[in-house]
Amino acid sequence: MEREKLKGFFTTGEFARLCNVRKQTLFHYDEIGLLKPEVKLDNGYRYYSYQQFDVFSVIELLKELNMPLKEIKQFLATKSPEQFVTLFEEKKRELQQKMKHLKQLERIVDTKLAITKEGMATDFTTIRIQPEEEERFFISADVKNTDDKAFLHAISDLIEFVYNEELDIGYPIGAILQREEIENEDYENYVNLYTKIAPTKRQVPIHVKEKGFYVVAYHIGEESKKHTTYERIQQYVRDQQMRLASDAYEEYVFEETAVSELENYVTEIKIRVE
Repeated sequence: MEREKLKGFFTTGEFARLCNVRKQTLFHYDEIGLLKPEVKLDNGYRYYSYQQFDVFSVIELLKELNMPLKEIKQFLATKSPEQFVTLFEEKKRELQQKMKHLKQLERIVDTKLAITKEGMATDFTTIRIQPEEEERFFISADVKNTDDKAFLHAISDLIEFVYNEELDIGYPIGAILQREEIENEDYENYVNLYTKIAPTKRQVPIHVKEKGFYVVAYHIGEESKKHTTYERIQQYVRDQQMRLASDAYEEYVFEETAVSELENYVTEIKIRVE
């Protein structure tokens, strides 16, 4: 082909710069038959038309959507408007699902950041009384008076359900300790485990934490010494001439991923008072 007839074509280098890739990428695409130059001279020089930029863009788009080059090549070799619509509608559905998942991940990250930052700004040595709004929790099966095997099974069921149903929004797993167990000084005999979840149309077991005033305290360190914090709570409530009026809600403030030593674990304890 005469040189003047190539004025509307890009050399390999020019086309590579236009596509923001290395020339080797175009050489590879040519070699595997994915995107061949519009013109290839006897001396080996390759030339691409501007229309091929659209083809290249579609190839890169499908690559970004995790479609293998082999499948892209097959699609381009047999393409039709109908096939184009079918493929891109499928890819759109995949994108929407991925965006939904990424949005959920973003919410989980935001929640964990908020909890940790709030914890960093909290004085864990003080006990206080504060108003709380009603909250609804997804709860586990009853674990009161169960053995370790049943307790772990209940935790596993709760975690698996939240994960499989994509309801995780980043909140820790909490535990409910009934008021009678506090009075009996049985501080490990929880009745349910719970967590906050995303809104769902599924019928799930829900526990309602009532609106009201709650005494809030923090236990730092080993679970085995938690009785000391409950004793402080009860003394504080008596000093305020109030009484415990609900079960206790326990949640980690700093999870294992945020602190390195057991003695730095922080558990928030909330109990409604009257």
